[in-house]
Amino acid sequence: MNVKKIVNGIIGVIIALWILFPLYWITSVSFKSYLEARVWPPTLFPLNPTLENYRVILFGEEYRELPFHCYWRNSVIISFAVMFITVSVS
Repeated sequence: MNVKKIVNGIIGVIIALWILFPLYWITSVSFKSYLEARVWPPTLFPLNPTLENYRVILFGEEYRELPFHCYWRNSVIISFAVMFITVSVS
């Protein structure tokens, strides 16, 4: 009985890592520089963490070329529309 709990715990940890690792990877890459994000083999942790990617998206010169605010606004509109339809139909 004790072995079964241990095996279930190990399986649970493996599944949790399987699900959470992509979220960690996306977040980790967002704090890497352009060159560091494309180096092979990839690093698990940013060697020189930077907020440059966030600055470029929110305030940079590329802001006009990459209208992140429009993409974000569209996602919010679609999310609220889907939520409203789901609640209405339910």
